[in-house]
Amino acid sequence: MTQTVPATAVLGPGKTGLTIGVTVLNIDGTEYAAFSASGVAETSVAGTYRKASGVTVPDAGGYLVWGESGTDYAEATVDPKPAYAGTEMDLVDAPNATAITAIQSGLSTYDGSDTSGVTTLLSRLTATRAGYLDNLSAGAVALQSTLSTVASNVSTILGRIIGTIASGTHEPQSGDSYARLGAPAGASIAADIAAISAGTGLTAQQTRDAMTLAPSAGTPAAGSIDDLLGDILEDTGTTLPGLMAAELSNTSDSTASGAITRTRGNTWTINATIGAITGYTSLWFTVKHDKDDADSDAILQIKLNSSGSDDDLLYVNGATASDSTLGTITVSDASTGAIVIAVDETVTDDMPAGAFYYDVQVLNSGAVTTPDSGKFTITA
Repeated sequence: MTQTVPATAVLGPGKTGLTIGVTVLNIDGTEYAAFSASGVAETSVAGTYRKASGVTVPDAGGYLVWGESGTDYAEATVDPKPAYAGTEMDLVDAPNATAITAIQSGLSTYDGSDTSGVTTLLSRLTATRAGYLDNLSAGAVALQSTLSTVASNVSTILGRIIGTIASGTHEPQSGDSYARLGAPAGASIAADIAAISAGTGLTAQQTRDAMTLAPSAGTPAAGSIDDLLGDILEDTGTTLPGLMAAELSNTSDSTASGAITRTRGNTWTINATIGAITGYTSLWFTVKHDKDDADSDAILQIKLNSSGSDDDLLYVNGATASDSTLGTITVSDASTGAIVIAVDETVTDDMPAGAFYYDVQVLNSGAVTTPDSGKFTITA
């Protein structure tokens, strides 16, 4: 017996664009199904592969070994198929013959004329016990009578209360009798609203002052919302619509540790903070199809030397850059590792769209470290 299970392998960004297949092993490690790449395709997540329609494995469970032909990269365990009630109980598909035989035997020996049980019950019903039953019956009748009396009394009380409210010495309660604000003694809600409309309530200016707002005409008060908004626009040197338009024009670009997205054909300005790099010798920013690719095959590589020579843009799309000045790295603050990576639009226009590997490396005191790396996505 076999079972079909979902099959997905996460090999990581370093294993993209490969011909990945799967080998199925029995629970004892022997081969159940030979290596096959049929139906296996890379998903939208770089380095993640999935076999369409799942993999057929033994009911007893086993192992899925992922990799290329002749090279294994990862192994996953497949649990045994769970047992269902129908496979464990013999009464699901066919009746238990032994049980049926026992039932039929019992029915064949039943004697309907045997009334010994009834006779025993009657013999135990003594006169005293019969009296108990009579008392219980009389008590039930008395209880019913008492409940009827209680219901009648409650009805009478309710009638008197309603009569007092509706037609006694008090007027029925309705309308403005309940609707009192309290502060203007004797006034109703309707009267208070009328007073506000007539000008005895807050004026428009008083309402603005209460909300710490300034009127449309006049100078905003210090600390008011109008004043704070004015400060924001003054600091940014533009209007609020201008700020919104600037943000909307960059909605497809994002920068986070381990994930950078940029639009092809745009000028790239990438701000990153990678930790203290005081005393560095060199910095590299590299984008590759795969982490293991040679630097000379990089989609993009920029270098900064502390000496100020032999640096800037080195490689573009696997070839030496024709103009090294079109890509730069600037250190804003070495103590925090704040850097700015800039790439001219004439370079990014030639970039392929897709998901790639990137890293930032530092040479300091003779040692190379990689403080930041991850997925670099280029959108068309």
